[in-house]
Amino acid sequence: MLKSLLRVRKELNIFLGISVVAVVSIGVLLRDIPEIIPKGAEIGEVFYRLSLSYIASYIFYFVVVHLKAEKDKKNISAYIFRSVGVA
Repeated sequence: MLKSLLRVRKELNIFLGISVVAVVSIGVLLRDIPEIIPKGAEIGEVFYRLSLSYIASYIFYFVVVHLKAEKDKKNISAYIFRSVGVA
């Protein structure tokens, strides 16, 4: 499973890491500190919800699109090798 995660585009994995760090830091550390800028709590809440949305969409993409594409690539490669006579 880790190998499949590493085969996803690098940018998507970087954004996933940023989103996970944001959700954890906002949920654990930043909820109890006072606002530094006006409307900071609202901005933080928007960023928190966007990060959660990205994590959910990444999981959907990984399960529905990426794993199916990996499986299809493996099946097609086996079929082509059999058809050509390499295997």
